[in-house]
Amino acid sequence: ELNGAAGIGRCGDVVVKGLHATGESDVVENDAENLRFPLNDAIISELVKKILTDATGALRAKAFLHSFVLPLMEQMNPIVSDPRAARRGDGKPASRLLSALLATLARDRPIELVESVIFPILTMTKTIQLKEDAHVRSIEPSRFQCELIARLLQGKGALSSTAIALLIELLHPLTSEKKPLHRGMEWNDNTMPLVTACLNRQPILDNRVVARLADAVSHNLTTDLKQLMEKSIKFSNLFHTLVTKYGAQLRATGKIGRLIQAAYTLKTFMSKSITTSLKKL
Repeated sequence: ELNGAAGIGRCGDVVVKGLHATGESDVVENDAENLRFPLNDAIISELVKKILTDATGALRAKAFLHSFVLPLMEQMNPIVSDPRAARRGDGKPASRLLSALLATLARDRPIELVESVIFPILTMTKTIQLKEDAHVRSIEPSRFQCELIARLLQGKGALSSTAIALLIELLHPLTSEKKPLHRGMEWNDNTMPLVTACLNRQPILDNRVVARLADAVSHNLTTDLKQLMEKSIKFSNLFHTLVTKYGAQLRATGKIGRLIQAAYTLKTFMSKSITTSLKKL
């Protein structure tokens, strides 16, 4: 299965990046010779029906989704095509076909969808070559990308509770001295409602993950983002949801005192409610 996954990944590189592609950092001087194939929602939807059957293992499914479905979502964000450019609007909304495709995958392949499409979109980085130096830049997910993901988190046909828990864990990684981990997802107006939607589903989370979320709340109120976060209704809503849905675990992890201090700094109407809920714990 591992070899099969590698083969699928190579096919995806050829289709998306061109015949000469060997990796993400490929540079082809003569783009006319680097033949690319058309990639659109209709073609990928048909490929999903043909390739992702009950007999398709998880490794091959993840390789296929990462190589063929992920690029469709990347195309929704204008920054992806030119990471050196400044933010340029919200991009384009998902087509009905892409929305239906992701809804089907959320039902049939929830874990693979989270690992190979949703998580990469929310933590995307691109390497930018500036003269002789390479610079890695985070690509903030667009409003339309986040709205599409939001529809997969709640309501009929939403991702399973297990997949939701996995997504939270991936987006808020635990620190490790032995192995460097990715930074996780940055909280902003587009991404914070996604965290709130996940927490409202109340998936079973490890105490360490709940503690990591509490640390993220405190951290965002002590950095350069403090002035934005303390006035943000979306941040306050996330904070309130964490406290009301996972209060017992917050108490067990010893985070209550620090969170009360954080709640006092909020400048929204939810500050008193959050503080009261924390003191009751």
